Amino acid sequence: MERLDRPTLIVWGDRDLILPATHLAAARARLPRARTHLFRGCGHMPQIERAEEFHHMLVDFWSADRVNPGSD
Repeated sequence: MERLDRPTLIVWGDRDLILPATHLAAARARLPRARTHLFRGCGHMPQIERAEEFHHMLVDFWSADRVNPGSD
């Protein structure tokens, strides 16, 4: 299996009808070093449906990568 050696953030909505949240397990298996988050009460577009929470999560993710490049 090919490994992606890049900081990766995976977000999902537990009410996603297009790609059900059960797919998150497969994403975690393929990218075990990725940071993941399941938004509760959210559909297919957490970046829109939960914009403020997503924004804070993304800023934190970017900041962590800059402080600790290449670390988990």
